[in-house]
Amino acid sequence: MNRGRAKPAGALALAVGIAWVAGCARETPAPPPQKAPEVLVSEAFTRDTVEYEYFTGRTEASQRVDVRSRVTGYLMESKFRDGDPVAKDAVLFVIDQRPYQAELAKAEAGLKQAQSASDRAATEYGRAQGLYSRNAIGREEFDRYQFTRDEAAAALKVAESNVQLARLNLQFTEVRAPFAGSISRRMVDPGNLVKADETILTTLVATEPMFAYFDVDERTLLRKLLAAADSRNGSVRLAIGLADEEGYPHPAQVNFVDNKLDPATGSMWMRAEFIQPTRPVRPGMFVRVRFPLGQAKEGVLVAEQALGSDQGQRYLLVIGKDNKAEYRKVTVGAGEPDGTRVITEGLKAGERVVVSGLLRVRAGTEVVPKVVPMPIRDQTGAKPEGKAAALEKTEPKGTSAPKDASKSKGPGA
Repeated sequence: MNRGRAKPAGALALAVGIAWVAGCARETPAPPPQKAPEVLVSEAFTRDTVEYEYFTGRTEASQRVDVRSRVTGYLMESKFRDGDPVAKDAVLFVIDQRPYQAELAKAEAGLKQAQSASDRAATEYGRAQGLYSRNAIGREEFDRYQFTRDEAAAALKVAESNVQLARLNLQFTEVRAPFAGSISRRMVDPGNLVKADETILTTLVATEPMFAYFDVDERTLLRKLLAAADSRNGSVRLAIGLADEEGYPHPAQVNFVDNKLDPATGSMWMRAEFIQPTRPVRPGMFVRVRFPLGQAKEGVLVAEQALGSDQGQRYLLVIGKDNKAEYRKVTVGAGEPDGTRVITEGLKAGERVVVSGLLRVRAGTEVVPKVVPMPIRDQTGAKPEGKAAALEKTEPKGTSAPKDASKSKGPGA
């Protein structure tokens, strides 16, 4: 009897213990709903745009010469400082003039001798004419006077030419600049022998106008390049940027197109002339050339920073009326100097796109859009100012896409 009553008491104690343990356990609260992220959005806008092709090239002077002496002699003097600008016909070098001064004096003396001999032969010929007319001398003797006169006249011309040559050689002892430009260093010091038409004394280049040579590929030529020429003067306006410059601040104009395509490279040689460059340009500089491919036409544009890349496919996050992000594949065109990009397919003007915070948003998620002006920079490539600059500061530094972002499946995947 006692054993039968103990069993209900033990079961009761066990039940009480389980209830006590269950009462001590705390219930885990449900997580709060995730707050919609705030993103910066801007409206796509339209503007007349021009399609461009981009090339690289080198600058070259419009004139360049290796300065050589036209006479042989010892260099006496250099009349310029290395690297200085020089004017046209300025004296650069002086070669020892004494031998050529003596040659000129000798030639002038020979000219006087030839002049006297010519005068004497002419006088004797005049007398012979009178004697021959009176039959005082024979025909043979008369011809001898005539030949002597002709020989003296020819000798006089030789003497005159010798004087001119000696005077010219004396002038050539002063080596002058054939045009205005910038001169290099002297390559021969005074006291050294200079050989005519052989020794290079220095080099001279013209600083204005300055040219830029670049190669244009055959595909571009076949598309629109030849049709882009101005029908009024046959020229093409373009823009050039130097290696340390952002954008293309220097206007230029094509003034030469080669007459054939190089079959080895599939390109054609072109030359552009700088139009009043804003800074000094020297030969041999690397240049970037922005070449227009036709007339301006209206296009839809967004800031470059609004575009994402998904395994080579460009996309935008478009915010609809319900404030939900939409993953939109787009086809992009050429970039603009102000940091915007033409969208040729997939976007309409006025649609709102995320311009900051792409990595915090997934397709289909609801966001809190904050409308800001489209972040652009000025035409020279400077950073955004005003509201656009504030937009850049708003976005944290860590939101830039990682290097392997192209391998991700992208938003909405």
